[in-house]
Amino acid sequence: MNDRAVSVAVGTALTLAISGVLITGLLVGSATLLNLQEERAANEQVADIGSDAVNYLHSFDRLNATGESVNATAAPTYPDRIVDSYRYNLELVDTSSSTQLFVRVNNLDVERAYRIDLDSDARNSTVGGEEFEVNLCGETEELTLGGCDQ
Repeated sequence: MNDRAVSVAVGTALTLAISGVLITGLLVGSATLLNLQEERAANEQVADIGSDAVNYLHSFDRLNATGESVNATAAPTYPDRIVDSYRYNLELVDTSSSTQLFVRVNNLDVERAYRIDLDSDARNSTVGGEEFEVNLCGETEELTLGGCDQ
């Protein structure tokens, strides 16, 4: 009779141990899946914001090519955070050979770069998502992010 009581206890202990291992594996797997989903969602949001900003820059470039001195501002309403918790920055970089727009989410190591062909000059500028606006500054005839009086 004593042998039977031991086998029930051993069976229960093995069942609990196997269940614990399976549950731990499920939790680790789901955490990895959630991180991948978060990164994918961030990449999609960054791509949307970046392509819209490029479209605004191209529109203002065409407006500047009319020869009129025009001040214009576009302040699209994007969320100030990516995936509801990560701040992002937009950076406009103008070199002698090209103009590029970078959209970066530092905490997620997500970055998108857009090479932009512009006829207008662009002023190097960086803004956060909460202060995002694209500007055409009529006096200097240059494109910038975050305002003409920087």
